[in-house]
Amino acid sequence: YKRQELARREIVSDAPAVVIGEPTNLKIGNREKGLLQLRIVTSGRSAHASMPGEGENAVHKMLTIADRLRSMMSVPEETMRTMTLSLDVIRGGTKVNVIPDSCEAEIDVRTPANQALRRMRTRRRRCRTLIAYNRSRLPRRPP
Repeated sequence: YKRQELARREIVSDAPAVVIGEPTNLKIGNREKGLLQLRIVTSGRSAHASMPGEGENAVHKMLTIADRLRSMMSVPEETMRTMTLSLDVIRGGTKVNVIPDSCEAEIDVRTPANQALRRMRTRRRRCRTLIAYNRSRLPRRPP
């Protein structure tokens, strides 16, 4: 059910409390992770795919950044006690025969309740530094 539909049902609207067990396998959860969502955008120059030298492929630039971010992603043994980073969405290009001039990625960062805000900000700065460093090293079209 969508939450609005569920909330309108009499059994729920009249209930003094509602327990939603998902995604805990119907176990009671006593904590929740914090959320930070990041969006990265790379830019290029559009061209026909038959002449790739005339353009700058924004998707290729994003793949370079994504490869670097992968070093920061891992699946910890205790997910509730460790910050996690997941690259979940990549969008780029408009047609198969056009060099894409933009690409966007969305990253989901989850922080445990006891995670120090300073450590989270340090991790975010590391992401930004990594992206800036890679942006400066991304291949550019020759003059």
